[in-house]
Formats: sequence, structure tokens, C-alpha cells
Amino acid sequence: MKKGILVIGVVLIIMLLLSGCIDEATHVENDTTKYDELKIEMQQDEINRTKFEKLMFKGIRKNVDGDYSYGYAACDFENAGANYDAGYLDVASTYYDSADFVYAMANDYYKEAESYFDRAINFAPNNNMKELASLMKDESMYAAQITSVLHQNCEYMSSASNAYYIEEYTLGNEQLEIANTFIITHDSLIPPFENASASINSLLDLL
Repeated sequence: MKKGILVIGVVLIIMLLLSGCIDEATHVENDTTKYDELKIEMQQDEINRTKFEKLMFKGIRKNVDGDYSYGYAACDFENAGANYDAGYLDVASTYYDSADFVYAMANDYYKEAESYFDRAINFAPNNNMKELASLMKDESMYAAQITSVLHQNCEYMSSASNAYYIEEYTLGNEQLEIANTFIITHDSLIPPFENASASINSLLDLL
């Protein structure tokens, strides 16, 4: 009986030891699993951060290209207006055509920038960066809309200039009226564009 009790005792001790080993092994296994999961998560965070940075830099470069194009177009647009007011309608038309072409280029750049910033939002490493990408997307969107209406205004102003040049005044008045609607739209887009730009600067000051 005593031997039976001893055997039972040893078995119980072995079972307890094995139980302890199993628990310890499970604990180690769980720790390893958690470490692997954390490692994978950190690797994914790094991948996302890299994607975010690349997309943001690409968007910024496109914005810069858009700004350069906008500057050249604005210069031609100003020259077009000066010649139009002076009565040099054929010269004005040439400048409007040039501004039209470059505003269209700027529009393409801004739309590309908007697309990059929109994609960057999905990989933002924190809320501040997500907000920054969102604001830059909005700024590019408004810039694209502004250059789009200026591009269309130039088309109609060129047509109006040519019509007036050949003394087709009815056609010229029609084209001028349409052109002016795009200027009204342009003016309405300036405040939201400036608000987006101001919000970007405010956020950057906090970072």
C-alpha cells in the first residue's frame, strides 16, 4: 500500500513537472509568437512609413512642377490681358493660347500631386501625418480646379480676341461672356485654396 502510495506520489510529481514544463514551453512559445507578431508589425510599419514618405515626396515634386508651370502661364496671361486692353488682339490671342497650354500642364501636375497625397493618406504613420497628407491633397485639388478654369478661360479669351480682331463682334461678345464665368469660378476657389495652405503651415508649425 505504501509502495502504491509512493508510486502514485512519483507519478503525480512527474505529472506536475511535465505540466510545469509544458506550461513553460507554452509560455516560451507564446512569447516567441508575440515577438514574431511584433516583429512583423514593426516591419509593416516601416514599409508603410517608407511608402508614405515616397508618395509624399512625389506629390510635393508634382506640386512644385505645377507651381513653376503656373508661374509661366500667369506671365503669359498677364501679357495677354495687357495686349487685349491695348487693342492688339492678334497678339493677345497668341499669349492666351500660350497661357492656355501651360495652365493645362500645371493642371496635370496638380492632379498627379493630388493622387499621390490621396494614396499617402492610407500609409500615414500617425494622425498628424495623415492630416498633413489630407490637407496637401485638398490644396492640390483646389490648385487643379483653379488651373482648369484658367485654362478654359484662356481658350474662350483667345477665341474672343480672334473674333474681335476680324470684327465678328457678336461672336466675340458670346465668347467673352463665357470666359468671364470661368473667372468668377476662379475667384470662388481662391479662399478654400488659401485656407488649405494656411492649415498646412499651421500644422507644420506644430510638428
